[in-house]
Amino acid sequence: MGLSSDIFDLGYTKMKINSDAGSEVNNKHFNFNLAPKVSYFVIDKLEVGLDINFGLMMIYYDEDSFSRTTTINAGPFVRYYIPTSKVLPFLELGGAFGLQGSLTTVNYGGGIGLAVPLGERVLADILARYHSQSLKDRNSSTGRTIIKGGFGLNLGFAFLLGPN
Repeated sequence: MGLSSDIFDLGYTKMKINSDAGSEVNNKHFNFNLAPKVSYFVIDKLEVGLDINFGLMMIYYDEDSFSRTTTINAGPFVRYYIPTSKVLPFLELGGAFGLQGSLTTVNYGGGIGLAVPLGERVLADILARYHSQSLKDRNSSTGRTIIKGGFGLNLGFAFLLGPN
């Protein structure tokens, strides 16, 4: 059994938007994510598990106006480690379903990475991945869906629990 990567994420962004009409908008974004993965090696080098994400995003539009959105989603993932001597390349695929404010979310993605053993029970890993997210407003009668995606780089640690 393993408890693995991308456990914690914290971010802050300040955006300045200039419109064609000459107006200027300054927004500040704060986000916090707690995203543990719990998994089990079903056979040698093949890990399957559950990826869980709890998040909070706050956008400050001005001194008196802000919005807050919470996120919760969960879903399966599979990771296969390619056996080598010191560094373990791996492939990962996953998906998740959940809620983000008034939106229903469907996520999927995959990538390729490297895991470096830091002892018998700890791995440091880096994952280059593609991620896609579909968002649908549960309160809207239009049925409009927003789809977004992109490439990213994830850094994390895996803590191997249980028998050797």
